[in-house]
Amino acid sequence: MMVLAAFRVPILTNLALNVLVAAVVAIVAQHASPVIVARTALLGHYPSGADALAAVIAGGGLVSMVGVLLVLISSTALSGVLAGTGIFDAALGRWLSRLASPRRVLLATMGFSIATGMVAANQALSVVLPCTLLERVYREKGMPGLALAHAVSDSGVIVAPLVPWSVAALGPAAILGVSPGAYLPYAFLCWTLPMVSLAWVLSREATHAPHLAEAHRQ
Repeated sequence: MMVLAAFRVPILTNLALNVLVAAVVAIVAQHASPVIVARTALLGHYPSGADALAAVIAGGGLVSMVGVLLVLISSTALSGVLAGTGIFDAALGRWLSRLASPRRVLLATMGFSIATGMVAANQALSVVLPCTLLERVYREKGMPGLALAHAVSDSGVIVAPLVPWSVAALGPAAILGVSPGAYLPYAFLCWTLPMVSLAWVLSREATHAPHLAEAHRQ
């Protein structure tokens, strides 16, 4: 997967090739029947035994992703309703019109993404809602979509594990057997990346605002 990504192979093609290669390896090298491979792909792998390793590698499968898919579908539908009915423009239109510079747009995007994740307690919503609702704003201001993706990934996505009531925090806490507050001081990446990104945006001079979006792309 990493090799294909290095050669910029599209993600769907990359995933499909990896699934195909994994199935071939399971059948040829591990002598698993095609039925078992298909069942594992759908339902996941649950090895017998009560040792720690079995508990770690158990799970997976397409069925386990149903909940995530439902959340993505629901959040996408919600953002579509907010944008299509004009509720979003009525509530935030005046605020968005004041975002005259790319720097303010990026800061607003980061704040919106973090706030969405904190209110919804869901990492997926902190991505889908800002990207869907702010995509038009970026397009109107001539800012690349990649700048929107960077702003969201450096804020709501990476901060989600720091929200104690978020699913992204409760999951690792359950695996580690500790409370979310116990591991938060050690989640260095989740703290430093948003701070560095925020400092970088704030450090840009106002005179360089027209070039800020392009710099954020790089």
